[in-house]
Amino acid sequence: MLKSYHKELAVYKDLYLQGKNSYEGGQVGLVISRGKPPVAGIISWAKSLMSRMKGPIVKFNKNEDKFDKALFEDIKRDYL
Repeated sequence: MLKSYHKELAVYKDLYLQGKNSYEGGQVGLVISRGKPPVAGIISWAKSLMSRMKGPIVKFNKNEDKFDKALFEDIKRDYL
């Protein structure tokens, strides 16, 4: 389960970096939410990525003692 979440974090990181690069490159339409101004759309998009990552890590923190400590520390470092 942790290995799968670790892969998911890598996907979210890549997605965030692609969105950030497209915004900085002037391709705002690729990232923003519909019906919102560009900056507000970018903020809501980034918040949605963060909320998708936050749910599982909160549950993992509650059961931290049941997981491999080294892998869990790697995941926490990647999450932050």
